[in-house]
Amino acid sequence: MAKDAGSEHQLTGKHVLLILLGFFGVMFAVNFYFVYVAVSSYPGEDVKNPYTQGIDFNDRLAQREAQKELGWEARMGIEGDTGNRTLRVHIEDRNRIGVSHLTLNAELRRTISDKEDRSLIFTPLGGGEYV
Repeated sequence: MAKDAGSEHQLTGKHVLLILLGFFGVMFAVNFYFVYVAVSSYPGEDVKNPYTQGIDFNDRLAQREAQKELGWEARMGIEGDTGNRTLRVHIEDRNRIGVSHLTLNAELRRTISDKEDRSLIFTPLGGGEYV
């Protein structure tokens, strides 16, 4: 730039370099902050073996279709007060008869973290009822 007679400041290569370094420095600092927040707030995949689950997806669809053909219906609910809660599951077939010959296991999972995950083993009560 040409220097004006009334102008005291001149834009030099050093000024351009400092402006560019400042701009990219702020941009990288903000991006690194976003990466830090993203990684520290989400621990990653909570599913065990997501690759294998993807490969076995068609098998899972076939299992769900076979389950659907059985005509079973399951209902569940929580009973009891805050100190002593029980999860009750009722399973019946398409004729509304309770299915009692099952071994029923479940996993209670929290999607954010696996620290509070619990395995549940149900006790059959008869008539399609499990607690």
